[in-house]
Amino acid sequence: MEKPMLTVVIGGVRSGKSRTAEKAAAETGEHRLHYIAAGVVTDEEMQHRIHHHQKSRESSMHTWVLHEHPVRPSEASFPDGSVVLLDCLTTWATNEWMQMGGDGNIEDLVTGMMDEMDQLSKRADQLIIVSNDLFSDAADHPPAIEEYLQLLGALHVKLVSMAEYAYHMQSGHAQLKKGPSL
Repeated sequence: MEKPMLTVVIGGVRSGKSRTAEKAAAETGEHRLHYIAAGVVTDEEMQHRIHHHQKSRESSMHTWVLHEHPVRPSEASFPDGSVVLLDCLTTWATNEWMQMGGDGNIEDLVTGMMDEMDQLSKRADQLIIVSNDLFSDAADHPPAIEEYLQLLGALHVKLVSMAEYAYHMQSGHAQLKKGPSL
């Protein structure tokens, strides 16, 4: 059995990372693509961003099957061998972290989230994960933010080390960091 492919797309807010991930999924040739959305409407801006992503998928020439899973994305129901896009790791990590009350054992949370990722990748032929680059910001954060950044950093390190492809998005351009070019 061929090993499933993992692609990670990391970039800043509105850098084009979701569009690039959707393009990578569409280029697989599959006609039914599975989109696991971790976003939760928390304010007007988030509602606008979710609506923008929905409209983008609706206008696509490909059929996207939406699965809304703010936590435990491995519970999404899709056929084995599917192309699956998870958008986004940062939001999912926030949701899981907040379920712990924003204060817990980061190592346990990383382990649990990587177990979820493993379950997804075992079922998907290709798994594409979108995440935010939050590390270019100022370095003086309150302890809770530092803890969250440790969580996200640990997840990025593990995922990129496992990935066949890793891209960093900047100003709408995908910069290849690992694997062959798009």
